[in-house]
Order: sequence, then C-alpha cells, then structure tokens
Amino acid sequence: MITLLAPENNIEISIENDVVKEFKRRERAGLNAEGPSAYAWMGEGDDNIVSGRILNAPVSVFLKWRNTDPTKPMNLQVSLDPDFKHDGSMCGRCATIGEPIASSEGDGVYISRVENLYSGKRYYWRVCDGTAVPEVRTFTTLEGETRMIRVDTLKNIRDIGGYMTDSGKRVKQGLFYRGPAFRNDFTMRMWHVFMEDLGIKTELDVRLEAIGKEFDTMLGPLCDYRQLPTEAYGEAFEERYRESFQKIFELLGEPATYPVYLHCAAGADRTGTIVYLIGAILGMSEEDIKLEYNLTAASFDTPNFNKPTINEYLAMMEEKHPGSTLREKLIYTLYEFGITDETFEKLRNVFLEQ
Repeated sequence: MITLLAPENNIEISIENDVVKEFKRRERAGLNAEGPSAYAWMGEGDDNIVSGRILNAPVSVFLKWRNTDPTKPMNLQVSLDPDFKHDGSMCGRCATIGEPIASSEGDGVYISRVENLYSGKRYYWRVCDGTAVPEVRTFTTLEGETRMIRVDTLKNIRDIGGYMTDSGKRVKQGLFYRGPAFRNDFTMRMWHVFMEDLGIKTELDVRLEAIGKEFDTMLGPLCDYRQLPTEAYGEAFEERYRESFQKIFELLGEPATYPVYLHCAAGADRTGTIVYLIGAILGMSEEDIKLEYNLTAASFDTPNFNKPTINEYLAMMEEKHPGSTLREKLIYTLYEFGITDETFEKLRNVFLEQ
C-alpha cells in the first residue's frame, strides 16, 4: 500500500531560491545600479567556484511516500493533467523527476527530487503500485516567477517565458531556453534533461569561434544544430553580421524550431543581446527586459560583469533615437538591420499565449 506523506496537499510552492528572490527585489528597487559592491551579499566569486555553488539553481520539491509492500513496483507520476493521460506540458516533460531513493527514516519511506518546474501551474502526483486506486496530491507553483533550469553542473540556464506583455498575454514557458555552451562539460545527465525533459529540437549556437571547429551537437541527430554567429550589443549590428542576424530571427519565427536552446559561450553577452531584443518585440515592459537581462549576474562568480556594457549599448541607441522609449529604440535598431514587421508578428504568434 502506498501512502503519500509530503508535501502537504494543495500547497503553494516557490520555484525561486533565496538568491534569485533577493536579486530580483534589489533589481526592481534599483539597488543593483550602485555597481559591483551592491552584489557583495551574494558571496565571493572564488568561494562559489570552490564550493560548486550555483547561485540561481531552481528550488527542488521533494516528494515523500511510504510503501508498506516493497515487493510491489513503485511508479511515480508527476503531471499537469489531473487524469495523468499525458504530462500536460507544451514540450518535453513538465519537470525533471529523480529516481526514488529509500529515506534514512526507514519504515518503507521513499523520496524523489523534482525540479525544473513551470511557474504558475498546478501539478498532480501519485505513486502507483499496480493494485489499488492510487491517492493523488497536488501542489501549485507561484505565478510570475523565473523558471531557472538545472542541467547538471551548468550555470545560467533559464526559460525566458512567464513575463506579461503589453498585449495582456504572457510569454509561453517551455519554448525558449538560454544558457552557456556545454560541449566541453557534457554528461549524459545533461542529455537527459535537454532532450527528454526540455525536449530541445534546435541548438542555436551564435559563437563565431565555433565556426570550423564544431560541426554538430552533443544532443544527437534528433536535435537540429544551427551555427549563426553574431556579436553582442552594438557590434551585433555590424554589416558582416547582417545575414546571420536576419537568419536568427527568421528561424525563431518558425514554430518547428521549438523548443530552442540559444547559447554563446557563457550565455551572457551575445545571448543576452538577442533575448533583450526579443523582449522588445514581444512587448515586455522596460523593467522586465532589463531584469531578464541582468538575471545572468545572479548566476555568475563576478556579479555585474556585463551590465556596464549593456548601458553603453543603450547610450549608443539614445544618440540614434533620442526621446524614444527603450522598446522603440530596440525596434528601430532592428528595422535598420532589415528585420521586418512580418518577422515580428511571427515571433509574437509563436511566443505569446493565446
């Protein structure tokens, strides 16, 4: 017999850890604008490296149950669908689910770690032993939180979905992931998360330095590997990157591309520039565009390392388009580089919830 123990039924759960919560509070209050010293509370970079601390790792939910008959199978199921006919996620799985392990409590108690959860969703879980009708419990994740993603030891991976836009629609979760390159650190645990849990169909690599050196993806033949090199900030709009830049946005306008994993080397500057522009196209608020960009500083060992650079880029746009809002500046910049209204509309159709 299976008896569910924890968490308590119908509980609300945050998927953001304390570092991310405090970082976002400070960002919205303008405290991070004070410079690198404002990030001292996050700890010394070297200490974080030695300890292996991933500052923006997602919160894990630990499911616990008792099995009074260990001879029976235990099939843990976690779903967004109350009938468990499918997991209910848009792509891939609705979470990363760890293997059940026997608890140190003994007495037939087992625990499984669940993470990479969507925000603002009701989850259903049960453990089936093939005999009785299983008990079902639920928990709900808080809406509007940033969906950080754990992929083994990689840092700075997140889903850009969940933000509200000026259309009154949220950006879909489970479509677009941003992060670092992973070839040199690749493990099979990474493959399982990328391919089985996130369901990645396209790896979009924007590193110029990878051209002629890397020719495929570690994720295998079911994932489309695209090399479209670009640069960050103002350099991205140099004439030599025009064709590549146009192809990036055309690719992102095609539904068959998704889910996509976009990366440069660290998932910061070049990746951050593209996501910054996407935020403007989708109608995210200026505050959220800047917040999403600077969340990278909540995961690295040298906080605030790239914020001065984005400020230089914004100052450059101010000279070109004085008096405009941030979103208008970004849109004008894209127009100048040949990105069309048709492409903008395709991106909105792909990204925005209906």
